[in-house]
Amino acid sequence: MVKNAKESLFKETQKVIDELTEELNSDDLLVRVVAGGNVRSVKAQEARDEVKELEGSVEDLEDKVAQTEEWLAEISKKTPTGKTARLSYNDINKGYKEIWGEDLPVAANQTAKDRDKALSDTEKGKLFRDGKNQIRTMELRVEDESERIVTLGEEADAADADVAARRKTLEDRLADAPDLDSATEQDVAKWMVGTRDIDESLRFGDRARKSIAAVESTVSGQDATEQAGHLGINKLLDEVEKAAEVGKFAGELGGRETIRPEADTLTPEERIREGLREPDDLTVESPAELGEVPPGERAVAPPDLEAAAIEGVTPSETLPITERALAEAEFGVPAPASGQNQGGGDPADPDLTSRLSDIGAAFNIADQFGYRFFLYEPGTETARQDMMIEHPETGEQINVLEFITEKNITNPAEIQNYFKQTEWFNETTVAMQNFDLAWDAAGPFDEWDNLTPRREELIKTEKDYILEQLEVLGISDKVDEAKVNELAAFVKRSDMDTGAIRDYLSDVESGIDFQSYIAEAEEGLLATYKQSLETTAAQYMVDISADDMNMFVEGLYDADDPAAQLSLFKNHFRNAAKERFPTLSGVIDQGMTPQQYFAPYSQRISKLLERPVDSMSERDSGIFDQIAAGMPDDKFGQRTMTFSEMNKYVRGLDEWQYTKNANDEARKTADNIGRMFGFVA
Repeated sequence: MVKNAKESLFKETQKVIDELTEELNSDDLLVRVVAGGNVRSVKAQEARDEVKELEGSVEDLEDKVAQTEEWLAEISKKTPTGKTARLSYNDINKGYKEIWGEDLPVAANQTAKDRDKALSDTEKGKLFRDGKNQIRTMELRVEDESERIVTLGEEADAADADVAARRKTLEDRLADAPDLDSATEQDVAKWMVGTRDIDESLRFGDRARKSIAAVESTVSGQDATEQAGHLGINKLLDEVEKAAEVGKFAGELGGRETIRPEADTLTPEERIREGLREPDDLTVESPAELGEVPPGERAVAPPDLEAAAIEGVTPSETLPITERALAEAEFGVPAPASGQNQGGGDPADPDLTSRLSDIGAAFNIADQFGYRFFLYEPGTETARQDMMIEHPETGEQINVLEFITEKNITNPAEIQNYFKQTEWFNETTVAMQNFDLAWDAAGPFDEWDNLTPRREELIKTEKDYILEQLEVLGISDKVDEAKVNELAAFVKRSDMDTGAIRDYLSDVESGIDFQSYIAEAEEGLLATYKQSLETTAAQYMVDISADDMNMFVEGLYDADDPAAQLSLFKNHFRNAAKERFPTLSGVIDQGMTPQQYFAPYSQRISKLLERPVDSMSERDSGIFDQIAAGMPDDKFGQRTMTFSEMNKYVRGLDEWQYTKNANDEARKTADNIGRMFGFVA
């Protein structure tokens, strides 16, 4: 007995809804509103409680450390004679105990007599050092506990974020749950399968399939109807899963619907030709809907003239034509003689075109692709090895199209299961598979790279975007149309969104010499990015190598937010400047750039050396390095030179000795010396 598939599916769906509701209300996802209206997870409360305890502990330790500092300063005060005040162990222990609540370690091990003894300066000095050690130990503990506070805070925030995200995900999923009292099988199947942007743990397609009773090999009567229901829901799940896999994320380019939009508006005659049945004619419980009625020789009205004329054949508008005759017009396959078997079940004379519409249904493609795509490498007569499967009866390798034709398999779900055994299916994405079939349908198989009008239409959206990007970058004259077409076909087949396309265009694999274009850029976005980076780097007196410039420009182009990316690069330049000029770290942190700081120095040096000075040049950069770190300092170790120190340093350079300023100064010095001895120049 086959149990009712619809009932099983709905029952499993209700079970899933109950489980999600239970998780939403579980202790792990509990939240509460705290002061200020902030929502906090109960899960994070333990960490926040520990933070409070540690904060109290740290505050107490810091107070005690400060008191200990004051206490040590008091007992080390000198008398007018240069000695410290006469204090006993008891005196000192009392002060220590008031702070720390316990005796001095040394005092605890002494007799009362010893504790009454006045201490010498040497002994008090040792106690002073011990006190300092206690302070240092407590300071280290404060540091450790402060770090622990930060870590716990981050853990609590992360727990809040995780709980909030999971609650939002569950709430959204449950908000979309179907009303099982009025929902259709399709409503339920869609919800159970979900979409690509839903977390994998919240997609239940596998559970929906397992909930349905297995198909028995031989059934009749009521069981046949129930089996049909099982197969119908299985097929429905196949369709929903395929739709979910090719559905677009927000901002993505191209989906399956862009392959042939007109497929949604097929005429009734075209729907019959494609093997599609009108939903009003058959129900999901009907065995006929499941492809169990042999197709036979179906006479159809003439197809659209454009489709029939692909091979230069114009069908008669007055005579009915068979599917096989249509195949002749579409693919150049001879039509069979009247009464010849067209089921494709005779292995001796397989009709390889007979399963194409079923394959189209399996892959949700309405275009009339040809059978040779499955037999030969595109554009060649080389047999495809990636379309081979193992024959379940003989164990030999056989082409998948030949096998499903030999076995007269028509059910789309079954057909797809056999294709799943091929290397082609497993090494390509759904988007790639759909593109390959659509590309084959849109032009001659023997001329795979021939860009027919239909193929150009297939990649139009991607081509337009690539042309737009090349124009914006300022390199539209660098890439010819053939290359653009090649790029458009690749990104369409790869199902890239706009961000991925930008990444690919700047990648060496695209075949565009992006880096050489950056070096030569004089206009467009590349030039703008390059100029912005050069200006920013110059402000921080950071040199950018050609390789780094390429990397930075590519980073700006690939970024979703170039302004934010430039800010990150600016941060990088700021840190590089602080490493080059450690003495300027403070002013750089305050917002001043090295270029601004050294501007007056640069003007003075230019006057002294009687030439323009370039802080970024190999000739002059060393001067500014010396000015920035040229003088020792008792407090900071090193400091920048003052103006007078800089004047003296520049006058000591060999270059200065050959300037007019140096000659004038030497002449003036000589005149002064001459006057001292009574000579007049």
